[in-house]
Amino acid sequence: MAAAMAAAVQAVPTLTLSDGSTTVSIWDNSAVDTYPGGIVGAIGYVNPSFSGTWNVEVVALTMPAVGGATLPRMELHVIATRLTAGANTLTIIFTESGFGPAGSGTFSAVLGGTTVPDGTVRIRNYADVTLLNDSGNLGGSPIPPYNATGPTGPLADPFSLTMQTELIDSVVGSDIRLDASLVISASVPDGGSTLLFLGGALGSLGFVRWRRKH
Repeated sequence: MAAAMAAAVQAVPTLTLSDGSTTVSIWDNSAVDTYPGGIVGAIGYVNPSFSGTWNVEVVALTMPAVGGATLPRMELHVIATRLTAGANTLTIIFTESGFGPAGSGTFSAVLGGTTVPDGTVRIRNYADVTLLNDSGNLGGSPIPPYNATGPTGPLADPFSLTMQTELIDSVVGSDIRLDASLVISASVPDGGSTLLFLGGALGSLGFVRWRRKH
């Protein structure tokens, strides 16, 4: 919760990774952002030896790459492999502010993926500092489908969204892959832009798979 609250004050899309001993923050279109083409709202991060414990690849998407201020959408796509033995938690936080106006709305949070042969994932999503959902620890191949929906409650104007994911593993060579999204259906009509979400999701998944093959 504290990590998500701290991340939410940033004014630009920000991706933060931490295993408790090493913390790295990647801002949209910064020097360490590996997403190709300089697309605004799309962050990539690749590190074959993060803190010596994880081989990790991340793609994080938000407006305007997918969604928009009144069409809030966040996506997080992760491939992570353990390099060492021993319990370790890799926390990945993705945050963006400037959404709205919305008043209130309904959220939909989806999580899928695999943990092979071991490991668990957990995702918590926030609107500003209000917890929207908590998946609890999930594992398996595939991970049991997770889809949480509910009211957001009153939303500030503007408001921020934060996705906080925890990858927990202790076995060398374990491979964790996850795809997560957070969508807010606000009181403002979407103007027919919902179809753009599908294209963004497919494009981001393709990029993650391309990274793993090269």
